[in-house]
Amino acid sequence: SGSGLFKFEKPPNKVLDFAKNVFNELGNPYASLDIAQSVEGCHLLEYQGTNFGPIAVLSSSTRYVYADDEWKQEPNDQNLENDFVHALNIFIRQHLI
Repeated sequence: SGSGLFKFEKPPNKVLDFAKNVFNELGNPYASLDIAQSVEGCHLLEYQGTNFGPIAVLSSSTRYVYADDEWKQEPNDQNLENDFVHALNIFIRQHLI
């Protein structure tokens, strides 16, 4: 994403699951993950917690949300404030309640 070259494709559920697991392990309400996939599985190339730019979130037309034990694609309203609140609520529910 740092290059500004974006190609928005539907990620495989394995990549989404991997991202969710890494996010949960980080213990940070906000994370930016660079993930690669190979025949051996998913690989975390780089991550940033809290200190990253929102260009990917603000540029994508859809997002993926994990709800009811499945990944759901939904329109991205590109409202950064709502995204921060959503992420913080998830973090509080998982780590502080």
